[in-house]
Amino acid sequence: MNHSELIQQLHELADWVEKHNNVHCPSVPRKAAYTIEAIEEENHILRLSLNKKYLSLRDIYDRYVGNVKVFIYLTRKKWKI
Repeated sequence: MNHSELIQQLHELADWVEKHNNVHCPSVPRKAAYTIEAIEEENHILRLSLNKKYLSLRDIYDRYVGNVKVFIYLTRKKWKI
């Protein structure tokens, strides 16, 4: 199952729970969906910057490329490109 599908299903479940039980605060399924979204975002950023472990010339290059990828990703996310 895809993470986006799981998040969508959790939001649908939360809508149903909040509607039928007259809940006026975020329910547990909605909090779980938000947590999964936040963890996915953090994992994506860490995967982009993972090239920071070794110190050979190739690894220094990989570190630079990883930092550039993180910068580009965060810039695109900020400007919604």
